[in-house]
Amino acid sequence: MMFRRLIGAVLALGLVLAVPTGDAFAQKKNKKKDGDVAPAKDGDKLSAGEYTGTLTSVPGTDRSFGMDVAQQKLVPNGKGPRANYRANTPAGRVLSLQSQIGQAQVNALRARTWQGRVNASNHLLNLQAQLQRAMAQLQTGGGKGVPPGYKMSTTKTSYDLQATENVKVRTMLTGDGFDEKGNPVKPTKAQLAAMKGKDKNLVGYEATLEKLEVGQKVRVTLVRALVKPATAKEKDKDIDGAAKDEKKMQVKMIVILSEANADAVKGKPKGKKAK
Repeated sequence: MMFRRLIGAVLALGLVLAVPTGDAFAQKKNKKKDGDVAPAKDGDKLSAGEYTGTLTSVPGTDRSFGMDVAQQKLVPNGKGPRANYRANTPAGRVLSLQSQIGQAQVNALRARTWQGRVNASNHLLNLQAQLQRAMAQLQTGGGKGVPPGYKMSTTKTSYDLQATENVKVRTMLTGDGFDEKGNPVKPTKAQLAAMKGKDKNLVGYEATLEKLEVGQKVRVTLVRALVKPATAKEKDKDIDGAAKDEKKMQVKMIVILSEANADAVKGKPKGKKAK
């Protein structure tokens, strides 16, 4: 049972990072005429790792928040001939890794021995990490963008997440100030060093939960929670409500990557308010 859970978690990560699933298309089908979409997925279905997306709500008293995670895949556009790209080119690397991940997912499910399952899981995680780097290279100057005959297919999946009690918030934004004449002024090296806060080794600069806004692009680090979830007996007796609300997977760090998009803020809810 433990092995099946391990494989399932790894496959879930693979689907988020690389391949749009049937669930993504199901969300489109489930859209109502008034613009409503299918409910967000439970963050407990994700495995530990880093995820990048856009905040749809911010942590409230229950520390829960929402995030849209974009899923990208390089696919034929159906317009004109498709060139054959060597594996050592950015486009060829992405296409090769997408294919390898699909096969690795099949191998992970077929593995029969303990060692086989571990090897398959590690191999799949490694391929997913490589695909992230290859995608980034493809879409930068070095990769020369999406090649002729292909397009980047992007789908979004909404997730309900929960932060740990001691979640760390960092920001990549320096908050440039202004001089007396209103001209922007960047922080000095000394100021940037001070902005790092106590955790000098962490990425970015120190921030707080109050700095989080709907529409911001963020990167979260998801880990298995140390808090023990409520047992079935506790749930039946409707006791220990705090424990029942705790997710198995929680976010230990949130890194702000960009300011909120004004269009994304309209109509978006915030976390639960204190009663």
